[in-house]
Amino acid sequence: MSDDMQRHDGETNVEFAARLRDTASRIHAWGGDEERARLLARADRVERGEE
Repeated sequence: MSDDMQRHDGETNVEFAARLRDTASRIHAWGGDEERARLLARADRVERGEE
């Protein structure tokens, strides 16, 4: 798993979700719509504190 998809020590939910969304944007630019959707859904769960 990429470092961009793992929570860093001391990182808040909002910070981690923002990094996930940034990674999703980069993946979208490469044409990876399915992976982008998965990361955006994970970012939403992280922000809600479900993950």
